[in-house]
Amino acid sequence: MSASIEKDIDDFRFQFDSMYVGGIPRLLDDVGAFLAFLTILTATDALAGVWNPTLGSGERFKGFVQAYFPADLKPRAEDLWCFRN
Repeated sequence: MSASIEKDIDDFRFQFDSMYVGGIPRLLDDVGAFLAFLTILTATDALAGVWNPTLGSGERFKGFVQAYFPADLKPRAEDLWCFRN
């Protein structure tokens, strides 16, 4: 492997560690946990749109939760939709 590629990998790793891994401690307080939860809801909404774009937003969000979330969260699809709103 060339020195240039190794440097690029090292630079990428530094940026990744500082942005993503370094950000984890900031998610461990109440504010960070809430923001992380909102991010999950937003990602669910986006993935649901790709999963079934023909349904209305509420139907596809709840359907996506029913199809892909862990069994203990599937019954909470309506609650998650209400929270998302």
